[in-house]
Amino acid sequence: MAIRSRQYIIDENSSQKVFQLRKSGQMLEAHNLAIKLYNQNPEDEWIQKAYAWVLIDIIKNEIKSNSGKASDLFNQLLSIDINTDEIITKQINFLRPKLEDNYKDVQQAENLSKNGDHTQAIDLFRKLQNEGKLSQTHHESFGWAIYRYINSNKDNLQINIIKKLLIEYLELHTPKPSLLHSVLLKFSISYAQKHQQFNLFEFFKLWNPEYLRDEDKEQESNEGKIYPSLVERLLRQLINDSNQIDIEYLQRAIGDKSLVIDSIREAYFWKIFNLHKENNIENLWLMFDHYISKYSNYGASHWHSEILKIADRFMTDKDAWRFYDFFHKWNIENFQDNDWHEETIDGYKSKPLVKKALKKVFEFSKLPGNKNKGFSWIIPLYKKALTSFDNDIWLLREYATILNVSGETQEAICIYKSILLDLNDQAYVWHEFAELLADSNSEIAISMLCKSISIQKNEDFLGDIHLLLAKLLIDVNKLKEAKNELNTYREHRIEKGWKTAEVYESLESHLHEINVTGDNSGFYENNIDLTVEYIYSDIPWQDFLLYDKWKNKKQQEISSFTDLNNIEFIVKTNKFDILGNSIVNAVIQFKTHYDKTNNRYIALQAQKSTCTFADLTDKASSALAIIDHVNEQKKLFHYVIDSTLDGIIRFSQTELRPNIGEFLEIKYFTSYNKQKCERKLHILDVNSTDMEDQSLIKTVSGELSLKYKDNGRTIDYQDIIDDEIGIDIKKPDFAFIDDYYVPKYLLRKQHISSDCDVSVKVLFNGEKWSVFELTKQ
Repeated sequence: MAIRSRQYIIDENSSQKVFQLRKSGQMLEAHNLAIKLYNQNPEDEWIQKAYAWVLIDIIKNEIKSNSGKASDLFNQLLSIDINTDEIITKQINFLRPKLEDNYKDVQQAENLSKNGDHTQAIDLFRKLQNEGKLSQTHHESFGWAIYRYINSNKDNLQINIIKKLLIEYLELHTPKPSLLHSVLLKFSISYAQKHQQFNLFEFFKLWNPEYLRDEDKEQESNEGKIYPSLVERLLRQLINDSNQIDIEYLQRAIGDKSLVIDSIREAYFWKIFNLHKENNIENLWLMFDHYISKYSNYGASHWHSEILKIADRFMTDKDAWRFYDFFHKWNIENFQDNDWHEETIDGYKSKPLVKKALKKVFEFSKLPGNKNKGFSWIIPLYKKALTSFDNDIWLLREYATILNVSGETQEAICIYKSILLDLNDQAYVWHEFAELLADSNSEIAISMLCKSISIQKNEDFLGDIHLLLAKLLIDVNKLKEAKNELNTYREHRIEKGWKTAEVYESLESHLHEINVTGDNSGFYENNIDLTVEYIYSDIPWQDFLLYDKWKNKKQQEISSFTDLNNIEFIVKTNKFDILGNSIVNAVIQFKTHYDKTNNRYIALQAQKSTCTFADLTDKASSALAIIDHVNEQKKLFHYVIDSTLDGIIRFSQTELRPNIGEFLEIKYFTSYNKQKCERKLHILDVNSTDMEDQSLIKTVSGELSLKYKDNGRTIDYQDIIDDEIGIDIKKPDFAFIDDYYVPKYLLRKQHISSDCDVSVKVLFNGEKWSVFELTKQ
């Protein structure tokens, strides 16, 4: 069955009928009905609205036909008390200027402007204004005419005329903020790009930043492309203006401090970038200087960091010295969070900006003549970086160098001692440490240089080391050894075709009468031990237990050591002479170092200990362990300390023969197997004890429930009795007391053949509770 829609019937004497007539174009009928209804009920809101909209439509038509009736109808409209309707109010304001006596002239001027007759349009607007016939409601039309005129003739009009027209616009009483006002600012920015004489900053102040719209601060988009906001374009152009600009004023006026400063900084970034691209080097450095002197004190921002990045890229080689001053003024407090993380560019990872900047300063500190420069300002950043980039040995090395040139030599020495524990196979680190000690401890410095030379087999990298060693040897009057160093240096330079350094000639002048043969290889060997003792001098000796010896895949004997607490390590037995004849359970003293990078302890030195096995094991961990299994055949018993620690003890390890459920006091330590990712427990000593750990044993009393197995079924004792099932009740298979399982052997041992009250002892075997003793009650 079809359903017919219900048709809504409109009352012929209602506001709805007025709206219907108006919509159908029957304006006379609508007007007559609206007047009738309004006279009957002038306070009705919907009648007021219906009457107003009919009048608005009629007035618009009358204006077009120029009948002269529009003004009377407009007065009718104003007589309706309907100020609360915002849309109708806007329509009234729209109609008002069109009903003025001079509207025809204004309309003529507008048409002239829109048709490209700009001069005539401007002249007509000015005439109306001078005659007092241009009301403020038409000032915006005049403003648009000015914009069209200057925009169409910007390349032809003299700058003075452009300025006068803009001032003429600013003197008009146009609505602000508005699209027109923003369009005139946009024009001035574009005009300033081609006319340096145009003072954009002064114009902007006259324009009044208070009239910026929200959309003027938002990026623009067109056909999928994103463009800078009007404010960003303004700020960029202000930077290009040779006149001074007031940053604080702009930040206050625009109301977005970060937008202002980063827009300015972005403009400088591209200026610097393009100067480098054009190879305009002289102005490049001037631009860097100008930027850092004016804009470094406004805090962190994206483009401030970007400018530091290009400073790192551009200030290289002979210009690397510039980075020190630039970075100092850039302010180390201005790093953003992103600057502490790696950056991926075109698929390649780049070091964090913080690390790059620190590296640049470090390299600068090592150049001749730079030690007297101040470096204390960079130390706080190094401290923060060492916290953020944990285990970065290279950063720590840089920090030590900076400390040294800043006069904090003792702290630098402590750090270098630590560094060399990890990088003792790197010749350049020994060289750096020797340079650090050269003035205060030449004997150790000489030993370190000998160590450096013994490590580095490529003579190409030893030139500076030979020269420094020669200088120190001359200072301590070891002239023959010094001559050998200079000879080695000179011969290699000749072989390579390289020039000798100026310092070589100076050193050689002290030794021209010294004649030598051979080299310093024996001298190196005899002096290395001194520096090793110096590096290890602050590390204490500790007692360690040799608990295992084994051979690796290369059949090299390995010894395993522990301090019985939290330090364990392995070492090749042949590394230290004292280990050759050592046996398991021997106590040896070591100096050790924790290698953070590889998460392991390293044995540095070894010597005999006065501590005995008994002395050391007295300090070991102890625990109560319960025996949960004894295997007479294999001659061992199993113990449990807790759910994580258990093991076996062979009869050969102790004279004790405990029973299940008894406790022993165990001295032990644990070792970690990296391959299996598990800890292993090692027994040091075992003793009997009367103490018990109540978390491992308890007594339970209650009714015992017997269970029997029959053809895959489990049958309760009581069911057998009640149902007279033919099963031998004297042979129960297992039982339960509460939730505890009782094995068959305990039931048969006590000759239990019926449910009864019992008391049982239960122990924890590391995984579950197990009944090991049963007594009938």
